[in-house]
Amino acid sequence: MRTAGKTLPRLGFALALVVVSLVLISVTGCTSSKKGSTGPDEPLNVALPEVHELYFAYQKAVVRPPAKLSDFDKMKLTWPRGYKAIQTGDILVIWGVPLGIDKPIAYEKGTQEKGGLVLFGSGAIKKLTPEEFNSAKS
Repeated sequence: MRTAGKTLPRLGFALALVVVSLVLISVTGCTSSKKGSTGPDEPLNVALPEVHELYFAYQKAVVRPPAKLSDFDKMKLTWPRGYKAIQTGDILVIWGVPLGIDKPIAYEKGTQEKGGLVLFGSGAIKKLTPEEFNSAKS
């Protein structure tokens, strides 16, 4: 009887610990409210490197820079975030820019007006003001 008496409080404590853990997990959750997303929970700083990969792969295969979104169609399953961001207009591409020069090749929607993330041919991603962006383009 003595053993049963000690086991019951331990079982109750363990059960309470499990319940508290589950409540904490459900309260904290896994939600996100990031601005500029290409889908739920898809930030542009994930999509921009994929845009560089799309651009690079196309230029390497065809030996010229891409001219339109459909140039990336065969690669959209390999880099879906980048492709979708271009397709939805979250990222705007400057078509025809060769990768060998350090010029912008893509940028976040709204960058021309209020600044934002800019992808360069080198793969670098920088946050630029509208003035810096316009200077980098020319």
